[in-house]
Amino acid sequence: MHRPTLTVLAAIASAVLLSGCGVQSQFQTPTTEIYATTAEAQTALGASTPTWIPEDGTLIRIKSEAKAGTIVAVQTATAAPAPGGCTDLQMTTIQDTWWPPEIDPASVTCADGWNLFGADGRIYGWSSSVVG
Repeated sequence: MHRPTLTVLAAIASAVLLSGCGVQSQFQTPTTEIYATTAEAQTALGASTPTWIPEDGTLIRIKSEAKAGTIVAVQTATAAPAPGGCTDLQMTTIQDTWWPPEIDPASVTCADGWNLFGADGRIYGWSSSVVG
């Protein structure tokens, strides 16, 4: 083979390998974490722990997807914040068995980059940011 042909083949192979990294990042598996208490979540997540999670929170479920953000569910006796403050509400595209299939936009409050609502003794929240 001629030297220019080898150079072209090497360049093509490099491009294919490097583009594979980009393709892989588009199809990364979502991460799911479950914490028994708010204190456990704070220890694991540090400063990235959502500030709205109440101190009495238990069974804290967090699911993050690189391109979609994060959903969180917290079992708590603390009431959910009153609805309001949403000017351009974008519903989450992340789903899970523990996430409600439908959300009434009128029940949502928006603050500090989070969209929150309460249902069945839980506070649910979603954000376009990834936690963790």
